[in-house]
Amino acid sequence: MQNLTQPTGLRILAVALVLSASPTFAAPWTDGFQMGTFIASGGSDAEGYLGLECGSLESGHSWGGDMNITITPAVGSLPDPDVKAKSVFFETGLAPALQVPVRREGDSFVAHSDMLSDDLRAALLSMLTKGNGLRIKTATTPFYDIADLSLEGSSKTLEGFEDCLPTP
Repeated sequence: MQNLTQPTGLRILAVALVLSASPTFAAPWTDGFQMGTFIASGGSDAEGYLGLECGSLESGHSWGGDMNITITPAVGSLPDPDVKAKSVFFETGLAPALQVPVRREGDSFVAHSDMLSDDLRAALLSMLTKGNGLRIKTATTPFYDIADLSLEGSSKTLEGFEDCLPTP
């Protein structure tokens, strides 16, 4: 008779799979403020990473109000590491997808402030603070899902980013 109280490789693997697939255990969003810049990021190797930077208007630096975005694809999400997407789609399922212009820099896709209109910045921040999950895919043929992130905790993390929105 098998002793069911002893863990077996199969039981350990099953528990690991359940925990890794659970949205409750999604990577947390982190934030910070350094040298006049608000910083926020979320994700993991398996989900992909999204990082945002916003220059504080009160810092007195010339980059005050600038917003930069870095997207690092999830491990294994790009079968061709040389994909040169000129834009990506941000989707939450709650609003229409947003097309964000990007350029490839190393292993990441980046959108610098000069590539983002005021309207696009406002729509992105709204999307990131109201959704539950975010899928990012390349605007290429074929599409590649490069990130699938939980947005749990993102609204608190992005509180300082109103400096990157146009003032009325």
